[in-house]
Amino acid sequence: MKLPARADFLKLGESKVRSKFPKASPAEARVLAFALLKQTADSLPDMSQTSQMELQMTMDRKSQLEATLSNMLKSIEDTQDAVVQNMK
Repeated sequence: MKLPARADFLKLGESKVRSKFPKASPAEARVLAFALLKQTADSLPDMSQTSQMELQMTMDRKSQLEATLSNMLKSIEDTQDAVVQNMK
């Protein structure tokens, strides 16, 4: 099942519960959907500390690269402006 960009997982869970248990009341469907979501979330593995550190280091490198590129673009723009000013 393809999820929309911003999915309401409780509503998706409720619709799944209603399809399996058509006689369930809306309140029962909501409780069952919430329990299903909680069980799913609890079963997801936690990121290990090493993975978190690797992710942080990658994000830091990305930030450094963006800053370097920004500085290069600014330098090129300043050089272009200086060339135009010298031509006047």
